[in-house]
Amino acid sequence: MNFVVTGATGFIGRNFVREVVSAGHRVIAVCHKGSVNRGVLSGIRNLECVDADMPEYGTLDKLIDSADVFVHFAWDGIKNTADRDGNVRVQQQNVKNSLAAFEASKCMGCKLFVFAGSQAEYGLTKEIETETIPCNPVTEYGVAKLQFKEKAFEKARSLGLGYAHLRIFSIYGEEDHERTLVKMCLRNMLAGEPVSLSACTQDWNFLYIQDAVKQVRLLCERAVECDGFGQQVFNVASEENRPLKEFVNIMKEETGSESPLHFGEVAPTNVVNLNPNVSKMKEWTGFIADNTFREGFRRMVALSRSK
Repeated sequence: MNFVVTGATGFIGRNFVREVVSAGHRVIAVCHKGSVNRGVLSGIRNLECVDADMPEYGTLDKLIDSADVFVHFAWDGIKNTADRDGNVRVQQQNVKNSLAAFEASKCMGCKLFVFAGSQAEYGLTKEIETETIPCNPVTEYGVAKLQFKEKAFEKARSLGLGYAHLRIFSIYGEEDHERTLVKMCLRNMLAGEPVSLSACTQDWNFLYIQDAVKQVRLLCERAVECDGFGQQVFNVASEENRPLKEFVNIMKEETGSESPLHFGEVAPTNVVNLNPNVSKMKEWTGFIADNTFREGFRRMVALSRSK
């Protein structure tokens, strides 16, 4: 199959591109003009790159003749916490540009549009997060992701296009941003430095990047093959739900670190609990993960020590 992938140089996007081509598919990667990260895609076979910024996504069908699946990871304003949590203008522009990409995908002849939504759509619930519970997002990022889902469901029905809305939970891996909890713990623990943490009493869920992109690739393949797939929501997460403190202690064990862990030193504005149910993804793909959190983190430790 031919895949179009936006946000292809990002953490999830670049790993998804590698996963898809390794499975024998072809990818057209949409890169920001002048992207400083474009080199992460170099040397990948069955890959073509086109340059377009998000406001130009409505004209992607002029650059791409045809494709089977459009996977939309791109989203502006995610690196800046103020933009992510409270900037209505930035988030609403994302919705507008993403809807334009949706229209362009239909003109390319795509059978399926896949959108990277977020667990932030659920809000501050303590329920088990199945795809059918009510959503009450508390950030503009979560509001916009949910708003796109609602608009895309309606548009997909009218266009006769398959639509998969991914609610992505906490993905970790070697190439993730340095400011994430896992990368911060890895860095400080290997250096023997103190680790400042919240109380870490909330429930959490981590999914290793290689397992995340495999889930999405398998879902795409199944959805395209399935007559009447329609429009559906899928959680992208692991089956490993546990208190966040347990994950932190696993990281300390795997690094063999003597770093003092200062629980309660950081006071988050909102305490988010992650309790995803992934039975729907497992039913559709027959897969959730090849790696436990401990195994995935152990890979990160080995890579860091080899540098």
